Amino acid sequence: MSKIIHQPNDKFFKQSMANIKVAQEFFATQLPAEILQKIDLATLKLQKNTFIDKAYRGNEADVVYTVKLDDTLAYLYLLCEHQSTVDPNIAWRLLVYTVQIIEQHRKQFPKEPLPIVYPLVVYTGKKLWDAPLDVIELFGAQQALARELWLRSYQLIDIHRIKDEELRQHLWSGLVGFVLKYQNVRNLAEYLQILFPWLYEIEHDQGIDLSKHVLHYVVDGIQADDQALFLAKANEYLSSALRGETMTLAQQFEKTGFEKGLKEAKTLAQQFEKTGFEKGLKEAKTLAQQFEKTGFEKGLKEAKTLAQQFEKTGFEKGLKEVKTLAQQFEKTGFEKGLKE
Repeated sequence: MSKIIHQPNDKFFKQSMANIKVAQEFFATQLPAEILQKIDLATLKLQKNTFIDKAYRGNEADVVYTVKLDDTLAYLYLLCEHQSTVDPNIAWRLLVYTVQIIEQHRKQFPKEPLPIVYPLVVYTGKKLWDAPLDVIELFGAQQALARELWLRSYQLIDIHRIKDEELRQHLWSGLVGFVLKYQNVRNLAEYLQILFPWLYEIEHDQGIDLSKHVLHYVVDGIQADDQALFLAKANEYLSSALRGETMTLAQQFEKTGFEKGLKEAKTLAQQFEKTGFEKGLKEAKTLAQQFEKTGFEKGLKEAKTLAQQFEKTGFEKGLKEVKTLAQQFEKTGFEKGLKE
């Protein structure tokens, strides 16, 4: 179980190095001359991310900065780590942190070149530092080979650039390369005329398991139209044991065809269901709009009828009141004349 490391001086170190003037002066004093000539400390910027691993999660020791490099958009990351005790694996930890920093930068700026990361360790312990400064030293007796291979260009094996004749010279690994090379074969008959005798040869060199493995891999890429040809060639070239395997594969063809048909049927059914739902939804919307329109027209018609009724009623009421008033005037005039 990993021990969680807590150092009381780490927080002070990190907070102090967060002061940009402290950091600029520190790097101006401690960085090698060849690096100082390439960077502009005026562009020094503290990064907020921390890269300490789980075993050191209580440690506030790592501080990361970016600085402009060679007056370009390229950046140098300065990884500054505080240690109050000797850690024999610090070189490995710094390598892990370095990769994490580069990976974060790559994700943030995918189109830019990878950045340079320069690690520093600030040691405040009293014991003489005796941990390896170079991660190569951690490889023990294989240091020389590790140094020779470290950050060396990786070896590329381009299967499609290897001639079939060269692959055929290697019974076991050549077979694997041949199968991978022709995973999307076009001329199946020609391919099987080479493959099946090869499998027969492998089988008689105690390679029955590899032969079966290859058969299953090849079957996964066989199209339905080529299944009959595959089985016919298998009966022609393969041993009884491998022919028995092909019978199992024939059943797999049948099962695969059934499952494919079933899958397509389900997809089609879902499509019909979806189409029916969408059609029903469309019709419901159309009907709702029709109801809305009909309701509006009906409401408008009723409103007009009501307005006309109000208009008629108002006219009749006005006429009635005028007649009443006229009769009153007529009566008043008659009474006044009679009185005179």
